[in-house]
Amino acid sequence: MSGEIPHLPSEAVVTRRVLAVAVVLGALFSSSFSSSLSAQAVAGPGIMSRSKGFSVGVSGTDTSVSTTNSDEKRTQYGYGYQVEGAFGFGRGFAIGVEYSYSNINNSEHGAAYPPYTLSHVGLIGRYIFRDDTKRARPYAEGVVSQRQIQLDSTDSADETDVKSTSLGVGVGFGVAIFATPRLALDFSGQTGFGTFTEWKADDRDVAAGDVSASSFILRLGARFYFR
Repeated sequence: MSGEIPHLPSEAVVTRRVLAVAVVLGALFSSSFSSSLSAQAVAGPGIMSRSKGFSVGVSGTDTSVSTTNSDEKRTQYGYGYQVEGAFGFGRGFAIGVEYSYSNINNSEHGAAYPPYTLSHVGLIGRYIFRDDTKRARPYAEGVVSQRQIQLDSTDSADETDVKSTSLGVGVGFGVAIFATPRLALDFSGQTGFGTFTEWKADDRDVAAGDVSASSFILRLGARFYFR
């Protein structure tokens, strides 16, 4: 496949988006700190954080992907986002669902390797360390996910949608720093593994080699607990 290759947003655009997210998070946490004392009064004396009940989270992501095809290994980088919903059962255990999406810039390897997207929907199991009297709560997690690689290539006047899906697994580690007992700044990293074996072009099966892909997603975002 050859021809015009779709482009990712410029570095300036990506930088402006990252700065916009940082400004929004800064404003959110400034407001949260101003109401911290009243929130703690509602939660109870000595309560600095939450691990029980329903929570939602959103993060900006910095993603690196290493692919191996016919013993040739390449590493690409990109940006994206992740959203999640989880439920904590107490004693630090939680389960949830997450969705992650990243635009990966593959152009440094030449026109034959167009940009692509890497996404996954996963089931999370998480253990949160320390207790509710601490603001900083480190955690570890495991995930089983459905992963997808998708790229758009243009050949003459015809646009071809090429994609592959696979089952993947991953592990992650992070820390949630609570501004109030319900709202936390979340910083974490998650690595995932999987092999893409079945490929489709415009929903038609095509013969292609197996591609092993490992990813590392660095996340910065916020998590809110409803109770």
